[in-house]
Amino acid sequence: MPPVRKPADKRQNRVTKDVTLIPVPTATAPPAPGGLLKVTRDKWEQFWRSDVSTLVTEADQVALERLFTMYDEWTRCIAAARKQGRLTEGGATGRAPVLNPLYAHALTLEAKITKLEAEFGLTPLARLKLGVQFGEAQRTLADLNADAEAVDDDPRTSLA
Repeated sequence: MPPVRKPADKRQNRVTKDVTLIPVPTATAPPAPGGLLKVTRDKWEQFWRSDVSTLVTEADQVALERLFTMYDEWTRCIAAARKQGRLTEGGATGRAPVLNPLYAHALTLEAKITKLEAEFGLTPLARLKLGVQFGEAQRTLADLNADAEAVDDDPRTSLA
C-alpha cells in the first residue's frame, strides 16, 4: 500500500502567495515636457494620477519624457498624413503614387512606444509583471516570517 501523501497546503514549496501592487503616495506630477499638444499633456497628467506612476523613480524621468514626446510626435504624424492623404506622388519619376512616408514614420514610432509602454507598465500584461515584481519588493519582514512559519512543519527544525 503506497504511503499517504501530505495535504497540498502542508507540502514544501506549495505556498500560495497573493501579491498586490501597493500604491505609494506621490507628489504632484512633474511638469510635462515642453511643446506638447494639449491631448498629450492631458495624457501626462492622467499617467501621474494612476497607480503605475508610483513605480517611476527620478532616474526614469528621461525615458518617460521620451515616451510622451513620442506619443506627441505620433499624433502629429498621423494628423499630417491624414491631411495630406494616404498616397502621395513618389517613385523615381514622381508619377507613381506611393504610401505617404509619414505612415512609415508613425509605424517606427509605434514600435518604440510599445517597448517603452511595456517598461513602464502601461499595458495589462506589463502591469501584471511589474505588480508581481514590485509587490514582492514591498513585502515586510513580518510577511516573510509568517510565510516561513506556515511552511515550517519539518520536525528537524524544532529543538524542543
